[in-house]
Amino acid sequence: MNKLRAMTAFRRVAELGSFSAAAADLRISNAAVSNYVSQLEAELGATLLVRSTRHLALSEIGQAYLPRVQAILDEIDETEAAARGLQSTPHGRLHVSAPATFGMLHVAPCIPAFAERHPELVLDLSFNDRVVDLVDEQVHVALRIGSGLPDSSLVARALMPIERVVCAAPAYLERHGAPTTPADLARHNCLTFKHSDSRYSWPLGGERQPVSGSITADSSIALREAALAGAGILLAPRFLTAPEIHAGRLVPLLRDCPVEAHTLYAVFPPGARSPTKVRLFLDHLMGFLGDPPRWEAGGGQAPSPSAGSATSAPASQSIL
Repeated sequence: MNKLRAMTAFRRVAELGSFSAAAADLRISNAAVSNYVSQLEAELGATLLVRSTRHLALSEIGQAYLPRVQAILDEIDETEAAARGLQSTPHGRLHVSAPATFGMLHVAPCIPAFAERHPELVLDLSFNDRVVDLVDEQVHVALRIGSGLPDSSLVARALMPIERVVCAAPAYLERHGAPTTPADLARHNCLTFKHSDSRYSWPLGGERQPVSGSITADSSIALREAALAGAGILLAPRFLTAPEIHAGRLVPLLRDCPVEAHTLYAVFPPGARSPTKVRLFLDHLMGFLGDPPRWEAGGGQAPSPSAGSATSAPASQSIL
């Protein structure tokens, strides 16, 4: 048995959902595809695909086996491409995951130029605040923002600091005054991110200050809009608030008590070597974000609230 061909046949059947589609894609006969998969199952002593006259599905073992087969075959493709000097012409699928708001504001705008530069890539973008399983969901690279990564099995690269700021609209400050110390926040209406480690306390000046308020949300854009309307005081990343601060629509507060910064990480599947296409994407993204970041230089204006609403994330994955 040619194991690589058998693994390739199994992969394409699983990805395309049928033997005939896999046969057409691989330019071999249906019988050859079926024979390769059967040989692979016999070699493993396990059923990978559950077949019926009208239905084809991965078995439980097949579901666990597929992502590992994909990683192996992708690694082989990358190695062969490197040997042929094809690093500059990446191809295939690139699945990128990013937090909802950051993805909409600062990843999506860089995608068209990257796609035009690398037309042989198929880009698959997932923007939400759920912590995805990189192996199960076949993600090549995930962008994550937080003070650290709780899963030690992940391979991560720190890309840049994500500064945060406490701020409020001039209208709110005219009505309620500005806090001069972190303790003053106890008498103010604080707008809090529902699924963050900062929902009940904010890290200011090396300590955590308890906060509360009448509005909590799972969308940082919704909270920013509430702050702009004068509804309360907001703790948020500068990639969301800097344009509003530069325009005077939000005022930074408690500058003598800096907020603990977060970090933007690129996270890779356990044990994976970063493919050329991932490295090229990260280089492109970092060039697009700039130094200083584009939001500090006047770029990155947020979309309407409906465009950037976020889904929930566990408390360990702080998005704000």
